[in-house]
Order: sequence, then structure tokens, then C-alpha cells
Amino acid sequence: KRDMVAELQVLAERDILTGLPNTRAFEAAITRRLHDRIPFALLIADMDSLAEFNRDEGYAAGNEALRRLAESLASSLGPDDEVARVGSDEFAVLIPVHSSGDGSRRAALLERMLASGRARTTVGWAVHPHDGENALALYRAASERLYARKVMRSYVRPRAALREAGR
Repeated sequence: KRDMVAELQVLAERDILTGLPNTRAFEAAITRRLHDRIPFALLIADMDSLAEFNRDEGYAAGNEALRRLAESLASSLGPDDEVARVGSDEFAVLIPVHSSGDGSRRAALLERMLASGRARTTVGWAVHPHDGENALALYRAASERLYARKVMRSYVRPRAALREAGR
């Protein structure tokens, strides 16, 4: 019975598609970090093109793109970092930091590392305690930065294309 309970515990805390920890496991991880009161950053990574993968190439291709993104995320992190799949195309990462600027630098680095063709990923960030004292405040700050970056990208790319066409 103990082995079965242990196996069920693992299954309850893992995302079935990617094998990464799921939202439940992520909530426990961020709670531990908040309890320890040591500065850390919450990075939220969102795959920009999942809807297009699913529409153009089918759900199997979209699922494969998510698996590759999860593998890239997991392999790019350090031993003190934690990653989880927390939404259909959204991943959360917890990393230790020394200053609030470390969060933005790590988010930019992660975004560059994950850039590959159609599977572009946008990363937002928040740093504890600078951006919030609890998980909800941190998640809101990271999400706001993520979506601000998406809006800026959608504005900058078309303008850059227009400039290139005018040459």
C-alpha cells in the first residue's frame, strides 16, 4: 500500500504531458520559498504560438512543441531552480536571486535560450520581496510584465518589417 500511495503522490504532482511538476507542486514550492524568506524570482514563461501549432499542424504537433519547451526549460536551469507547468502553454520557474535586477536579467536570458523558430516564448518576472510578499502578488507582477512584453513585441515586429520593406 505504501508503494501505491507513493506512486499516487508522484502522479498527483506531475503534469501528464511534460512530466514536470504541476500547479499543485508549484504552489508547494513557492510556499516553501516564501516561508524561507530568502529572495527569489518567479519567472512565467508563455509559449507564444501554441494556438498556431494546434491549428496549422494539429494537436500532436502542439503537444510535441510543449514537450520540447519543457525539456529546454528543465535543462537550462540550475540545481536550485524549480520549474512547473502551470497552464496549457505556461510554465513557472523559481530561481534564487540577489537583487531585483537579477529577475529581469534571468528572464531575458531564459527568453533568448528558448527562442527557436515558431516556438517563441515570452517570459515575465517578479522578485520576492521587491514585487510582492505573497504568491498572488508575485504572480500578478510577473504576468503583467509578461503581457506587457507580448504587447511590445506585437508593436515592434510589424514596425520593423515596415522599415525593412521601405529599404
